[in-house]
Amino acid sequence: MKKGAKFTRTPSDDHGGERNLTPMLEPTETRLQGLLAPEETPRLLLRLPRAEDAETLFRTVRGSHQSLSQFLSWCTQDYALGDAIAWLRDAEAAAHAHQGFHYLLFERLTGDLVGCCGLSEVEPSGAWNLGYWVRKQSEGRGYASEAAHAVLARARQTGAIAKVEIRMLMSNDASQRIAIKSGGRYEGVRDDVIQLQGRNWPALIYVHDFST
Repeated sequence: MKKGAKFTRTPSDDHGGERNLTPMLEPTETRLQGLLAPEETPRLLLRLPRAEDAETLFRTVRGSHQSLSQFLSWCTQDYALGDAIAWLRDAEAAAHAHQGFHYLLFERLTGDLVGCCGLSEVEPSGAWNLGYWVRKQSEGRGYASEAAHAVLARARQTGAIAKVEIRMLMSNDASQRIAIKSGGRYEGVRDDVIQLQGRNWPALIYVHDFST
């Protein structure tokens, strides 16, 4: 049972019957449940990953290895089907725990997997991190920006997420443009935030503050 869960009393509790404790989600968890549903944008379908997506995810990542590996530590030369399966399992667990919501991006016109955009809870700051990537052949079409807008809007609508950060390497101009286009406020450079190629790198930080 999830830590911090509350319980409701049933009528039998007040009439001497057998006590029945029913788990009740915390209000924040209840609001975050809205992030579990799929969503459509003008050109994309955003949905949480499924086990059957493993082969498609593997092929998509491998086909864009050269471009993705410049900025994503998990996209290595040895990336294999087992890595895709493990990520799908971890993404499902994160969504179930309401600690991360990672959406695969499918082109509505073709059904092709074109990338991923997700929110991950960052401890202990309480902020959430927004990340995104798009396959090589779909770069430059605005898909990451379209997905980022949709996910940020969902995060705001929950009323349970007060702050979202977007982090990128200082050399990642494309990601910086997406952060700016999304309406993110530039907060500065933070040291040793991004792990890549065996070392820690400073990151540009853009922020969406939903607390006001």
